Amino acid sequence: MTYDCIVAGAGPAGLMAALIAARAGKKTIVFEQNARPGAKILVSGGGRCNFTNTLGVDEFWPRLGRQGRFMAQALGVFGPEAIIEFFKSCGVEHMSPDTFHVYPASEKAADILGALVTACTRAGVEIRTHTKIDTLVIEAGIVTGVASGSTFFKAKNVVVATGSMARPDLGGNESGYTLCRQAGHAIKTPLPALVPLKTEEPWVASCAGASFEHARVAIDLPKYRAFAATGPLLFTHQGLSGPAVLDISGSVAEAIERLGKVLLTIDFFPETSREMWLNRFDGWYERLPRKTVLNLLADHMPRSFAQFLCSQAGCTPETTAAHLTSQARRTFCSQLTGCFFTVCGTSGFDGAMVARGGVALAGVDPESFASKKTPGLHIAGEVLDIDGPCGGFNLTCAFASGYCAGLSIAK
Repeated sequence: MTYDCIVAGAGPAGLMAALIAARAGKKTIVFEQNARPGAKILVSGGGRCNFTNTLGVDEFWPRLGRQGRFMAQALGVFGPEAIIEFFKSCGVEHMSPDTFHVYPASEKAADILGALVTACTRAGVEIRTHTKIDTLVIEAGIVTGVASGSTFFKAKNVVVATGSMARPDLGGNESGYTLCRQAGHAIKTPLPALVPLKTEEPWVASCAGASFEHARVAIDLPKYRAFAATGPLLFTHQGLSGPAVLDISGSVAEAIERLGKVLLTIDFFPETSREMWLNRFDGWYERLPRKTVLNLLADHMPRSFAQFLCSQAGCTPETTAAHLTSQARRTFCSQLTGCFFTVCGTSGFDGAMVARGGVALAGVDPESFASKKTPGLHIAGEVLDIDGPCGGFNLTCAFASGYCAGLSIAK
């Protein structure tokens, strides 16, 4: 049997590409190696599925950093607003509790996946699970189908949307890179991104569970100082996590790959300057001289972190504001506004939400997501060298690239 469109991968990009092609009357089949489609969709946003955000296109694509301009055209066709309207047309209402993150109103990722699968089924898409595509069939320099084991399937168009190596427990692997290499595409080495970081400092474990709502995290390296993020931060038993850390973790992983270790600096209260902290300590000395420094600090931050600060400043739990030395005050201020951490690794692909790296963008058309190397091939979603920060950016890019690939095949 010959198909108009074969899609490898039933994730957000693959399902969207299949749907748009099928709605144009193209005979379409999706092959998925897992037992069911959309495994990563179901765990996104902690199961709530932050499927896009409220940014306009001109605000959205610069937040993608190095890949932003490549995605600008696709986002103009199928960006956040269009994605929200698409799911609304499928019966999924949305909510935005902070006017930025967008979730299904039910806060259930299953509703997003269910809407996609139902729409595909109604459009006539066949979804075949437990089937891994091993090889592209290329004849006279044109992709004419795929092979799964010894079984061949002919197609006029093939979409590789297999995702990245992130979360192997959910099916993440390098199969998509292998397929695209067969078509002549270069692959930028994949690295974990949106991933917790491991640090060398032994005291970090004592603060596990401590969190800060608005910390600024920056890479302390000359070529990486532009890479900084502000937002929630969480201490773990092995190091650091939380959106502020996750957002720069891809850049940290790149630096670790090159240097082995990376120094981070964290300002736990970026809106409170060093001078403001010194004034606060002076105020405590004058107004609350008998209160312990530990308790005063614990009014503003997790107690476990306050205990660490006291140990660094040479204070005991009983040290009062009246007995705080000038040197101790300076130590407190230094740690609060520029605490250093040595990052020695990440939680790997097992703990990563996405991957940095993948199919080099130079070989892909940004309008159609068609291969510039081999006709008949389209490449969409996370298998591409595209990754963004937390906040619905990566799912939006997957939907947009899949939509444009499907639209190209539909024409």
